[in-house]
Amino acid sequence: PVHDLCAVAYAIDKSIFKGEYYHVDIECKGEYTYGRTVVDFYENSGETKNTKVLFEVDRNELLEMLKKAINAY
Repeated sequence: PVHDLCAVAYAIDKSIFKGEYYHVDIECKGEYTYGRTVVDFYENSGETKNTKVLFEVDRNELLEMLKKAINAY
């Protein structure tokens, strides 16, 4: 997994990612699960969309960004 890399890359260049806004929350009541991130993909909660959920990244651009960072180091 490259989640940390993607988080930093997103902060540098959002244009290489694709995603949609959804309501995201942490379920702490134990009603559906406990302590898990819950994404309302079907908009059933009626809550305001509060987070952009990313689904795609331009792999070539991400790798180029990583190579440049490594070479600069």
